[in-house]
Amino acid sequence: MKTYALSLLFLLFPAPVLFAGIISGKVTDATNGEEIPGVGIHLKDLKRAATTDVQGIFRFYDVPAGTYELVVSFIGYKTSTVTNVVVTEKGTTEVSVAIKEEGTELDMVEITATMEKHTVGSMLLFQQRTHTITTGVTGDDIRKSPDKNTGEVLRRVSGASIQDNKFVLIRGLSDRYNLAMVNGSMLPSTEPDRKAFSFDIFPSSILDNLVIYKTAAPDLPGNFAGGIIELNTRDIPSKGFVALSLGGSYNSISTFKEYMSYGRSTNGWYTSELKDRAMPEGLPDTDTLRTLLNSPQHYTTYTKMFDYDWNYNTLPSSPVGKSIQLSFGDRFKIKNSALGFTGAALYSESRKLKIVTRQDYDVDTARLYSYDDRQYQQLQTTGALFNLSWNVGSHSSFYLKNMISLIGEDNLIYRYGPNFELDRNDSAFAFIYNFTRLISSQLGGEHVFGKRKMRIKWNAGYSQTGRSTPDLRKMVYTRNFGDTIAYAYIPLSVPSPNYGGRFWSELNETVFSGQTDLSIPVKWYNQKHLVRGGLMMEQRDRAFNARVFGYVLSSPMAFGLLSLPMSEIFQEENMSAQGIHIEEATNPSDSYTAKTSMMAGYGMMEQSFGKLWKATWGVRAEYYLLSLHSAQYDGSPVTIDTAFLDILPSLNITYSLTEKSNFRFAASRTLVRPELRELAPFSFYDFSSATAVVGNDTLSRTRIWNGDIKYEWFPGYNQLFAVSVFGKYFVNPIEMVAFYGGSGSRTRSYQNAPSAVSLGAELEYRVKLTWLDSLLNTRIFSNVSWFANLAYIRSGVNLDGVKNTDTAEQFRPMQGQSPFVINTGLMYLSEKTGWGASLLFNKIGRRIHEVGAIGYQDIYESSGEQFDVQVSKAFWKAPKSGVRRGEIKLSVSNILNDKPTYYQDFNLNKRFDGAGTDKVIQITQLGTQYSLSLSLKF
Repeated sequence: MKTYALSLLFLLFPAPVLFAGIISGKVTDATNGEEIPGVGIHLKDLKRAATTDVQGIFRFYDVPAGTYELVVSFIGYKTSTVTNVVVTEKGTTEVSVAIKEEGTELDMVEITATMEKHTVGSMLLFQQRTHTITTGVTGDDIRKSPDKNTGEVLRRVSGASIQDNKFVLIRGLSDRYNLAMVNGSMLPSTEPDRKAFSFDIFPSSILDNLVIYKTAAPDLPGNFAGGIIELNTRDIPSKGFVALSLGGSYNSISTFKEYMSYGRSTNGWYTSELKDRAMPEGLPDTDTLRTLLNSPQHYTTYTKMFDYDWNYNTLPSSPVGKSIQLSFGDRFKIKNSALGFTGAALYSESRKLKIVTRQDYDVDTARLYSYDDRQYQQLQTTGALFNLSWNVGSHSSFYLKNMISLIGEDNLIYRYGPNFELDRNDSAFAFIYNFTRLISSQLGGEHVFGKRKMRIKWNAGYSQTGRSTPDLRKMVYTRNFGDTIAYAYIPLSVPSPNYGGRFWSELNETVFSGQTDLSIPVKWYNQKHLVRGGLMMEQRDRAFNARVFGYVLSSPMAFGLLSLPMSEIFQEENMSAQGIHIEEATNPSDSYTAKTSMMAGYGMMEQSFGKLWKATWGVRAEYYLLSLHSAQYDGSPVTIDTAFLDILPSLNITYSLTEKSNFRFAASRTLVRPELRELAPFSFYDFSSATAVVGNDTLSRTRIWNGDIKYEWFPGYNQLFAVSVFGKYFVNPIEMVAFYGGSGSRTRSYQNAPSAVSLGAELEYRVKLTWLDSLLNTRIFSNVSWFANLAYIRSGVNLDGVKNTDTAEQFRPMQGQSPFVINTGLMYLSEKTGWGASLLFNKIGRRIHEVGAIGYQDIYESSGEQFDVQVSKAFWKAPKSGVRRGEIKLSVSNILNDKPTYYQDFNLNKRFDGAGTDKVIQITQLGTQYSLSLSLKF
């Protein structure tokens, strides 16, 4: 933990701020959009010159206020002149220049407002020029929404939806079919029980943009089917700045309301929380302790090593949420080089209540129980990044990107209600603290050399994720129907983690990766082409360990203790051979280690055929090795050693109907491999969902054939219209399946289906409403933009030969697939007044949450919808530049108070008809969230 503290101190190191007039621009090839290094830029009026760097970027510093003319010249290209470049004192003027080769007609050079990666314009330009089908969200859009983490941001992306507020589903496919990357390097799974990256641990405020690649290319990883989600952290700024943001939040069902807390609820830094919950020092290993506890004389010795704090209390008022963020950056010119940096650090804390209604049914549809949950959550989030960039002359650049995210989540779950199967009322408690960490670092560079202007890119990455669950505790009190006294459920002989149980687990995963890419421009039949090839390596190491303990009655004489409250049962004086003692309940499947190695190579061509056609085609080969070691419950070893070589061809064709519109076609083969946790036999009872989760070591990888057709039109700056259709064919798709195990228990696991098909269509547009000003003779709507993205998807899983399915049909929808996704919103921003507003709406169709087995129906998540609003006001104009340096924002999320509902479609009419007809499994009430923030930039 000292490492985390030192990292944060380094990130918070004060940054100098440089205020000067700056001209910053980028030069690209007008034909293919490639950046051009080494281009000469002359600032005629001041007789100064600059050269573009390896990304085609140039800058003039310390430029006096005024209007200037730039002359852009490069061998083999026509000289271009950019006029009316206006520079203000303490401001940065952004210029984008596209130049054409000699012998081609020269179009007028256009000047755009900005080319920075966080703008809507830059994202649309990227979508227009990239060779794959992509979509994304920019930093500007993020700041106009109430979204606080990346999971919430992903709701706005075309064809994407969010499950449990953190797991992304793209094109209706569950999270296991997607891949997460940060700054070009792959991210490991953050979850112990699923192949998924928990996007809620990634603060949205440190993003420049978020891009989703929906079609494959040889230079992209092949382990996906829905999309590759790439998070790009803040880039180096054009000028120095320091910014501070303070915020507070209020929840309609939590804040200022009564809440429950237990003795160790979060009250300090992460190190103290983990230390307070650590396993007792000097505790023997599992086998030794189990042997010692067979002897009554050791009951007291080892039981008393554990603390006795099982207290909980009810406090009168939950406080408001708080957040603070500091960010800074600057760029310096050093002779022919430029050095830049940007950093950010943030901290937030909040308390929330989830009100959950929970039920389940047996194979005869008889209700087993009806519980109400109060889930009290205390959340601490710390995030930070520090990025460096060094441009050496015009032909080399280097970067170092670092980030860290730490989350402490403390939960007290109080569950109560009737258990009809056992004719009793239950009251259950769980005290759960989870600490999640993510550390990521990438070192890379880009170099241009030779007469052909060959370009080589390289990077090496390291990331580490960890998930600690120290001292998870569970306790159940029962009272027979008609009785007035409740008794603690502590077994007499066999320990159970669910009844007076204590659980420690540690998940650690590291990923080392490296890749290089070589691009060689060539001419063929007087057309420019690009030959590319590359190599990639990735190694993952994962270790999971758990220890499980449970209290048992030392003697039948101790039954009198069971009527006492928890705070009294587990006191020191009761830890004896005549009272209660602790026993080890760990089994051999409670730990596993795994290692994967993936080596990939690819070759590809980016070709132009005349002025209208472009094609990117090639092949990627991935050699994958997996080694996993664990054991079954009975101790028999589980060893998996496999190796696969997959050849993954892909083709992307673009036909430019006009300069502002494209017609695209893409075809590819990809795959999805089983996640390590899905293979491991470890079984864990998830108290929050009342289910057990267990792996399946017989899973096979899924192979997918993909096809896409898309038309896109960019009618004007920051405007887009696009429509696409796609199809996917899956062999051996992996799905989560729920089995009813009797006595009110449900187990989730994973299985392969023979095959599946997914077909869909997407519509996406972003328009300015200036035409309404002309129609209504107003000046309001020129500042309003309207965006929407709609997805309609149908899928079918072939159930032929699947023995444990509950349905008589041969096909059903894929698990996690929504039949439709709707995102739409209006955004208003007035540069003149500083006022801004956004109205955002999101809705998904019902989807299968868990596939049912024989005698147990599929569990559906009902159609959900969310409506969010934000209003902002910028203020405090700088005296000379006129730029506003302050902003205040009010956000309201989940205005409709949407309540996610999970149910079994008992009458099979493909809709939710309410609890009286269908079988409700769970309803969650989250409340409406109100946030107020103040931001200042210096």
